[in-house]
Amino acid sequence: MDKLTDKENILRLLRSRDQGNIELGLALAKSTATDIQSFVGDINQLYQAKHGFSKADLAEKIVDIYTMEEFTIHKNVVLVEEFWNLDQLITLHISALIERLPIEFTRLVKLKELNILDNHLTCLPSEIGNMVGLTTLRLNNNKLTTLPPEIGKLRNLVNLILDENQISSLPGEVASLTELRCLSLGRNGMTELPLEVTEIINLERLYVEENQLKTLPSQIGNMISLKEFDLTHNPLESLPEEIGHLTNLTELLLRYNKLQSLPRSIGNLTSLRTLNVNNSQLTHLPDEICNLPNLTELDIDYNELTSLPDEIGNLSNLTEFSVIATKLTTLPASIGKLTISHSISFLHNKLMSLPPEISLLKVKSMFLLSNQLTNLPKEVAQMINLEIVDLEDNQFSEFPMAVLALSNLKALRLNKNPLKTIPSEISRLQSLKELNLFDTLLDKETKANVKTWLPNCQIHF
Repeated sequence: MDKLTDKENILRLLRSRDQGNIELGLALAKSTATDIQSFVGDINQLYQAKHGFSKADLAEKIVDIYTMEEFTIHKNVVLVEEFWNLDQLITLHISALIERLPIEFTRLVKLKELNILDNHLTCLPSEIGNMVGLTTLRLNNNKLTTLPPEIGKLRNLVNLILDENQISSLPGEVASLTELRCLSLGRNGMTELPLEVTEIINLERLYVEENQLKTLPSQIGNMISLKEFDLTHNPLESLPEEIGHLTNLTELLLRYNKLQSLPRSIGNLTSLRTLNVNNSQLTHLPDEICNLPNLTELDIDYNELTSLPDEIGNLSNLTEFSVIATKLTTLPASIGKLTISHSISFLHNKLMSLPPEISLLKVKSMFLLSNQLTNLPKEVAQMINLEIVDLEDNQFSEFPMAVLALSNLKALRLNKNPLKTIPSEISRLQSLKELNLFDTLLDKETKANVKTWLPNCQIHF
């Protein structure tokens, strides 16, 4: 049998769509001359690793792999008619700069995941409704402005990803997508949230980040199954009181908006674990925010806050707490009720004093840099778990004596303060490994003494 006959026989076996014949064809390929083995080697590699071909001269080989479950079509792939006979495909990726979806794709009856990313689609064909087995449809980065009504026939759809399009409305039929759990509409330039979205009653994750939303419809309160809601980077000016109906919500992301306040109904979100409102122009927080028993993460950095609610300490499940770059001048006494064990941070604020109750915290690190503190309450001496105290860039002219009782202290940062003296009692801090004293008013004699008192500490003058 010559090489040409070998090649024809191998192709005939591989085209048979019979699993046994395909395996026989692959076996024959391995036992033939080098060029035939090389020819079918590409097929074998695809068969085993499920990778796509990228050269036009391999196009006819696509028809040989009828048992493939996943395939990628990109701009270098040349499709032959037989491709659409790959009825075992479960996942199809299309990134070929296409402007329309070939109608033949409906022949892929077992398809569960269709990813059409980074193309030029302006519309989906109505035939998409025939793909009733789809569970995931990703259409990121196209030019879609809406979806056909037939989308409502995809009753098994769980994930619908529409980021980076030009969608401003959705057909009412999306309300029929009763299995849909995740809808992503980020970066579409939307100025209003389509009301049809609020009718998808079983939706659990809604992502509408980086749009142009200024308000939300009151109907948002109908989405009682919602667990994750991402509204990051919108010009939102307010939230409706109905947001408080979302009692299953566990994550609410509102960073980079224009919210000066939050509705009092925020206190009804008793399942909430993460609330992120940083960089949102907040001037105050409602007292009701303290009624969130499951909140573990609260991010309110970079806002215009001048105070915190008096009962902020009721947030007993917070794992860490930081307030960075606001206008806080004081902290409420209830801060001492927090059960945080790692660190607490109040950086770049306007704090002039700390409440004595801060000593009740069991944290290992306390970061207070860039405030207007002149002293620490004597009760800080009781914070025996402290290992790091950062007081950089404050108004300490005298050494904060309370830290001398912190036997576990490893790092003390007092740089950028108008500090003039250091007491000899600093020698008690035998665990101290780092002491920052640069940009202070210490004279040479004091600096020399400090080196003598702390011979094993790295001191930065």
